[in-house]
Amino acid sequence: MNNGKIALQLMTLREVTSFGAKGLLQIREIKDKKIYGVDDAFRMVKELGISYLELSKISVTDELAEEMAAACRAYDMHIIAPGIIYERYMPDEPGDLLSTDFDRIVRRCKQFDAHYVRNGMLPRSCFSSYDGYMRAAEGFNEYGRRLFEHGIKLYLHTHHYEFQRFGNKFGLELLIENTDPRYVGFELDTHWVQRGGQNPAKWIRRLAGRVDLLHLKDYRIQLPPEPEMSRSTLQKCIEYGEIGEGNLDWDEIFAAAQEAGVRYYPIEQDDTYGRNPFESIAISVHNLREMGYGGLF
Repeated sequence: MNNGKIALQLMTLREVTSFGAKGLLQIREIKDKKIYGVDDAFRMVKELGISYLELSKISVTDELAEEMAAACRAYDMHIIAPGIIYERYMPDEPGDLLSTDFDRIVRRCKQFDAHYVRNGMLPRSCFSSYDGYMRAAEGFNEYGRRLFEHGIKLYLHTHHYEFQRFGNKFGLELLIENTDPRYVGFELDTHWVQRGGQNPAKWIRRLAGRVDLLHLKDYRIQLPPEPEMSRSTLQKCIEYGEIGEGNLDWDEIFAAAQEAGVRYYPIEQDDTYGRNPFESIAISVHNLREMGYGGLF
């Protein structure tokens, strides 16, 4: 299997890099934590065998953009998808907003030779609101059309929230059915689809042609230590797992992804539970190779 390429969502490294957007998600204390700049971080990712990168929740200044572009040239790496924001989830959320920073978003994509941008979070206006989903679909179509004129495709990263039902439709289905496939794609996340009570492979196949980007993340059940066990803690035993360290059927997922035309597979881990993120990435890379997917690197 040689279709597509493994990538990395740099948010995974947010707690050990000088440019990461720290504090946006709960993180446990990382042992022996060292903070890396752009050049060292990119070099270490390359040494793990990964050449393609996504950006998320980072304020990419001109200076930082040049550092990233220089590191990509030095290590033969590529930023495939900068992160953008359609509607801020939190007031202080870092990143470029489509409504006010459109020209800068286009300029960054040209600088990185990136042909995708990704909106990382469902707008708050969609939560529990059919009308919110419909308004968002209209907005995504408009910005997607404008980006398309510059050779850029807008992708929406999904979680489990989009599997809220509105009558006989999931919120995700409202977005799928009311956005133009020419302008808007969907970056499914294997863990979050599973957490939404759905089969990742099924949804990958359903979105064939609209899922160039697919986040790889395992779904692990980890019970708390005996002294901490209670009805409450037992109900919170779901973890983000390194690939191959959880319960997902990766052969089924990759078979569906190949059929659907996935081009990039960014590894992402929201929490490494105290393990250094580079170690977590190395485990995922090792397991992918052991499972027979070395051709994706």
